[in-house]
Amino acid sequence: MTTLRLESHLFAVLRRAFDGAADGIDDWELPPVPLDVVAVLRTKLAEAAASALPGLSIVLTLSPADIEVLSACFSVGGEGDPAVTDDQYEGILAALGQAARSVV
Repeated sequence: MTTLRLESHLFAVLRRAFDGAADGIDDWELPPVPLDVVAVLRTKLAEAAASALPGLSIVLTLSPADIEVLSACFSVGGEGDPAVTDDQYEGILAALGQAARSVV
């Protein structure tokens, strides 16, 4: 398990891109993504958003499978989304990469 910590504005971008990709998962031309992990991630993202305190980073505890699926969904959902800036995209991918490297 590892912890992913994002500022609230980056968390909102991550969640939007994840939801967009996860909703269209059947249309992907990529290897299949485990739907059970997608369901778990939806719950974790919703709980993190609900428990977030204004002005503080949002923290998620993730398994290696969670990170893999979250990264894949964000890559698909965030790439080419006009609402996601290059800085946001790169910052979130960097945070996901760092979380993946720190898995215990």
